[in-house]
Amino acid sequence: MDEEPKQNQPDKPKESNNAGRIILWLLFAFVPSIVTIPFVAARNVPTGTGNGLVALAIVCCLCSGIGVLRGVKGPTTRILLGVLLAGVFFVLNAFIVILVGCSKMSI
Repeated sequence: MDEEPKQNQPDKPKESNNAGRIILWLLFAFVPSIVTIPFVAARNVPTGTGNGLVALAIVCCLCSGIGVLRGVKGPTTRILLGVLLAGVFFVLNAFIVILVGCSKMSI
């Protein structure tokens, strides 16, 4: 009779380690800068390379923008914020390449 009723403890929320994935997506966003920097100082750049590098930048920025926001529940919100974030990544990549080009830094 002295027994206390067992109380069910609430389930602990699932802890997911998304920090590593977010860091990888952020690093993937700046791959176009890493690829483009060697072409800044090169003298003999093949024709059409600029179009390919811009396409690479757009694809990497879009994928990483949406990938960083993977935890957002609403798909419409995720896509809209991802496109906005992709624009920020694209501008940052262009800024990095312009600064490296103006500094005449070569690898």
